[in-house]
Amino acid sequence: MRRTATIFLVLIIAIQMGVFLYWQTNKIVIHTQVIKDNQLSDFFDSLKVVQISDLHIDSFGSREKQLVSLIDKIDPHLIFVTGDFVGESPNLNPAIEIMGRIAENREVFAVLGNNDHEFKNQKIDTERLIEGLKEKGVHVLVNQSIKLKLATDSLFIIGLDDNYLWKDDFFAATANLTPKSKKILLVHSPDIVSKVNLDGINLILSGHTHGGQVKLPFFGTIYANRVCNSVFRFVSGLYYYQNAKVYVNRGIGTSFFPLRFLSRPEITIFKFEKE
Repeated sequence: MRRTATIFLVLIIAIQMGVFLYWQTNKIVIHTQVIKDNQLSDFFDSLKVVQISDLHIDSFGSREKQLVSLIDKIDPHLIFVTGDFVGESPNLNPAIEIMGRIAENREVFAVLGNNDHEFKNQKIDTERLIEGLKEKGVHVLVNQSIKLKLATDSLFIIGLDDNYLWKDDFFAATANLTPKSKKILLVHSPDIVSKVNLDGINLILSGHTHGGQVKLPFFGTIYANRVCNSVFRFVSGLYYYQNAKVYVNRGIGTSFFPLRFLSRPEITIFKFEKE
């Protein structure tokens, strides 16, 4: 009798842990992040601005349906996507179709991540991915800048190719910009801060780390996927480095293994306020 009760208790605990891990991995959090910046506050005013990252899409599954549903519910004016559209599968159609749903009647600006390029055993047709996203209305910036104009004001969005694989070219992307212009930098990995001149950039948006993906209580992040063995370790949330503000989005999908713990997938809504 005691052995049966023990087995039953262990089974209940295992089921509860399984449900908890599924919830941690798949239930997307909507996080509101305040950014104090006078210029961005004036520019965006009442516009709703959202960031998503690290989608790692292999199919139109429950998490992807949830993402599209939440974006529709938030109904943002602008969406920034900081790379890793595709997962382990070379099939690009699910990522392109889902981004088409997200970009419908919205302005979407995006950069590529390391998963969006052919690397090691990853076979990705990057050019087809870019063209497919553009056909769906996504502005894909590959070491380019684009001018966003609202009324009489304007802002430059700088988009770097993946810096994890050393495909970024900051100088090419910013060649025609003036020091006084307002700028938002989109880049896949936050380690870009140890590589480029950040003067004059109002905000840097990045992802790549998955917020650590798995965090342990009292220990923190196990692995943050750093670039170039940089000494800076920006994992999740808002950081201040020199005069720059760096936001690291936890992303939507997973990599290496399909599990998150204490680092739930995230959609970020930005609220811009005066300093």
